[in-house]
Amino acid sequence: MSNNRSPEDPAFPNAGGKDWGLSRRELLAAMAMQGYISLEDQRTCPKDRINEVEIWRQEIVESDAKYCVRVADAVLAELSKEGGAK
Repeated sequence: MSNNRSPEDPAFPNAGGKDWGLSRRELLAAMAMQGYISLEDQRTCPKDRINEVEIWRQEIVESDAKYCVRVADAVLAELSKEGGAK
């Protein structure tokens, strides 16, 4: 794999000239999310927020998504380093 590729380059470039599907960044974030959500979740809504549990759940989902994007960015940054995985 070439290290000169952009995170927004397609994960699966098409030799026929037309790219499709997810970008490299989107694919890595999706893979991170898949692994992350497969773990047992022990988080519980704090008692002082029990009346807004749906808001709390949405905040957790957004936080998890941001974390997975950061993981994808870290993988791409590591791959782009000189001497990184090729």
